[in-house]
Amino acid sequence: MSAQPISRRAKPTYRLDHVAVGSLNVDLRYQRHLSDSHVRNLIAEWNILRVGPIVVSQREDGSLWVIEGQHRKAAGNIAMGPQWQIPAMIWSGLTGEEEADGWLANIRRKGTTGPQEHVAYVTAGKDQVALAIQDSLTERGLAVGSGTSTTIKGVRTLRTIVERYGVETLEKSIDTLDEAFGRSTDTWNSNAMMGMAIFTKKFPEARHDRVIRTMRKLGVDHSDRDKPVSATEFANTALAHLAGGGGTGSRGPRVAVYLAQKYNEGLRTMSRLDV
Repeated sequence: MSAQPISRRAKPTYRLDHVAVGSLNVDLRYQRHLSDSHVRNLIAEWNILRVGPIVVSQREDGSLWVIEGQHRKAAGNIAMGPQWQIPAMIWSGLTGEEEADGWLANIRRKGTTGPQEHVAYVTAGKDQVALAIQDSLTERGLAVGSGTSTTIKGVRTLRTIVERYGVETLEKSIDTLDEAFGRSTDTWNSNAMMGMAIFTKKFPEARHDRVIRTMRKLGVDHSDRDKPVSATEFANTALAHLAGGGGTGSRGPRVAVYLAQKYNEGLRTMSRLDV
């Protein structure tokens, strides 16, 4: 039997051209959400000479998808109309993952939020930390984002926990916070998550039920007893009692230490955590 020829994918190519802004699509799997204020500013200062070429992917079905330049696309559509031809570098032969990679390369120059970057990493499919985080959150009915009880905004905190302590520690920390405080926007406080991760890694011998009770006691807002206990109040209580610098990197250890100190209260020496 003769050997079968190895199928090799053609390398992506590009051309410089003009395309109608009304024909362009935006893939929200990896693109950030459109900023209305940014579009308004572009329109107010509209100058064709300053637009510059956008970066576009032409997919197999001929459709055109913006990799970089969605705000200029939106502003041009309003300022000039959907038929206006914007200069573009048009790529052919890219996969969806490569489009996301291209977008990531552009936003690294400009800066972006953690959730936006995370979604692009997951879409690109190459960042193992992002994929592990995504799997862990999905299994728990959670997602990266903000503003709801099931979305976590502190993506960089999640990444730090996985990189330093492993995905198992992240999962235990999320589950413990969930059990102690229930699901709310306050539960996923970055200082509480980092402190919980450090505590979980350093004190695996701690009794789970006692940890939960201790956290709930620390999560009471003494200025408003009617408020439910929360992870934010738990973290703030710890930080108020232990002095230190700013930033989650320095606050997390303080939260962990204070939790361990309060855990130890009332215990015999042999049962105490070695703080």
